[in-house]
Amino acid sequence: MSILLKYKVTLSDNGESVNVKDNTGQYSILNTGGWGAPNVLVGSALTAAIKISKRNTDGTFGAETQVDVYPTLPSDAGVSVDIAATDAGQGDSFPDGVYRFVYAVTGTEAAVPFNYTITQYKSFHSSINCCYQKLAVKVANCSCNCQDLDDKFKEMTIQLAILCRAEGKGDLNAVQKEIDFITKMCTKCGCGCA
Repeated sequence: MSILLKYKVTLSDNGESVNVKDNTGQYSILNTGGWGAPNVLVGSALTAAIKISKRNTDGTFGAETQVDVYPTLPSDAGVSVDIAATDAGQGDSFPDGVYRFVYAVTGTEAAVPFNYTITQYKSFHSSINCCYQKLAVKVANCSCNCQDLDDKFKEMTIQLAILCRAEGKGDLNAVQKEIDFITKMCTKCGCGCA
């Protein structure tokens, strides 16, 4: 048997940090990829890191930043760690886009080295969400000559639904295309969130 790393990445509401929670858990009959006998013990880990890179519009990934999360992670008890956007090389907040997160754990047990890695892709769009919320408030407060505003809101609602479907399918190209398109829409409507 071997460890099957599991983790969840969640962006903070303000986009200034991500929370990385180790969901690997303890070994059991229902979780055969967990830490503990007959697998390696979580205490045998010597390093743990989260590597973060943002996807470019052309499909390549930018520079990768490695954040040391040891000894907080790994964990067999669902422990999490917060990583600031500045520590991830993304400025004050995570810009809208697709990100690659690589969780890597190394160690030695019974003089045998181990190296476990898992990759996850996440899309973040806090600026787009802010733009949409501001546009919704404008629509709600509009009482005269609202057709253009209503049309923009309907178009953005449709584009966000498309983005959501692309995220659900894990289609990184479609997700990136929608984020780029909606970002242009937000720039045109002047929401002031980017």
